[in-house]
Amino acid sequence: MVEPPAFEVAIERTPSGAMIRVRGDIDIATIAQLQEAREQVVAENPQAIVIDLGEVQFVDSSGLKFLLQTYALSLRAGWRLALLRPRENVMQTFVLTGAHEQLPFADRDEAAGDVCGPADESASSRPERAVRVDIDPSVQAPSEARAVLQEVIADHPLAANHLDTLRLLVSEVVTNAVVHPVVEDEYEIGFSVAVTDELTRVVVSDAGAGFEWPAETSRRELGGYGILLMDRQASRWGTLRAPGRFSVWFEVDHGLAGGGSGERRAA
Repeated sequence: MVEPPAFEVAIERTPSGAMIRVRGDIDIATIAQLQEAREQVVAENPQAIVIDLGEVQFVDSSGLKFLLQTYALSLRAGWRLALLRPRENVMQTFVLTGAHEQLPFADRDEAAGDVCGPADESASSRPERAVRVDIDPSVQAPSEARAVLQEVIADHPLAANHLDTLRLLVSEVVTNAVVHPVVEDEYEIGFSVAVTDELTRVVVSDAGAGFEWPAETSRRELGGYGILLMDRQASRWGTLRAPGRFSVWFEVDHGLAGGGSGERRAA
């Protein structure tokens, strides 16, 4: 009888969180070990988690689902995730399914400098303030989100200068999360705000199917005018997909007086 390759999961602490090193095949038989490692690390309230896939020899749909769920969890909870690229034959699974466009893959040097980070990393790359809440998808959701935003940034020396712009964009995106999702089960809107010295980032997630850019941006999603406002007022914005969740994120640079370039990208 042929023995499967050994599977190992090791956790290494970093100044900003942890690195999970994986070796062997990721499939239904090994996914529980990965989930256990993730739960252990997340319970420590990290700023960032890196999953090293460099020694992974095989990954199937169970692994893809786990990584997509982990990315969705990072967006809801407000910590950063980076996946160190696997070997080429393993990467093909991500490419064939399109998952490579949805997951935050990083080269080893890139992750070491940006996600792991030194213990004394600058304030510009570390959130000074961060909050995440779940909001019921009622007609009151936009005003509740605006109130949370105002509480977070009203007295911030830089972000407060952009309060009106941020309130407007938050209202548009949260309204979209109330109006457009068509789901049978109950769901909550995930709303998070992170403020650094350089920018304010907002992520809004819901249980809907979302929209594709640019194919479905006529005058339906985000109200049509919402997309126009995002283009003209946000410094950059984009969409994110994970199993069962769709997110819209945007950033406003504190150095901009009245809006941004509206750069669009998926991330």
